[in-house]
Amino acid sequence: MSTEPEVNGDLGEKEGMNELSMEQLMEVSLQSLKEGEVVHGTVVAVTSEEVLVDIGYKCEGSVAVAEFTDPVTNEVQVKVNDEVEVFVERLDEAEGRVRLSRD
Repeated sequence: MSTEPEVNGDLGEKEGMNELSMEQLMEVSLQSLKEGEVVHGTVVAVTSEEVLVDIGYKCEGSVAVAEFTDPVTNEVQVKVNDEVEVFVERLDEAEGRVRLSRD
């Protein structure tokens, strides 16, 4: 007799519980944020379209890269690991995303 199928079944149930817990954590995180709030964060990625900022609360938000681009030189003025202050523009709880602005 092997107990492997039972162990795998238990692991599957535990994984399902972890996923549910992660979803609940994300929901609580977004509820902790308020639109219009100014928050501090750390730049985690810079693409040609957006700057991703870790704002804590177990979530990241995005800012249009144009908001961090020098209008004269057209150079992006932030890089990964820079600390920035951003404005919570919009919470999209359905998508689990936060839209941020530098203004």
